[in-house]
Amino acid sequence: MPFVIFGATVRRSRASAGSPGPPPDDGVITNPSSVSFTASPDHDTIVTGYQIQFYVLVGDVGPFGTQDIGKPTPVDGVITANLVLTGFPSSVVTQYCAYIVSVGDDGDSTSTASNNFKVV
Repeated sequence: MPFVIFGATVRRSRASAGSPGPPPDDGVITNPSSVSFTASPDHDTIVTGYQIQFYVLVGDVGPFGTQDIGKPTPVDGVITANLVLTGFPSSVVTQYCAYIVSVGDDGDSTSTASNNFKVV
């Protein structure tokens, strides 16, 4: 039985040392601290967990990193998880996106891409 997950949104932390300021003019978030996404319709039945896969936006064919986030409890149908941004090439010109993978015993399903973000 297939399951579906909807697009992910990476977010900048609201509570951080110093003011993060407004997003850059290009609308790309810098140093996001969390990701929010709509839970799979099969969250309570066949989903065993979720992963976040990170991709370089241009020129990369596969994920360069994966973060296992377990199976958090949705609040009003939305799951929010903290991001661990280690292993990212440090460059202000490189943009990334993330995909959420819902994992089950019978396979997995990948979301659409998140909004673009930078790690500096």
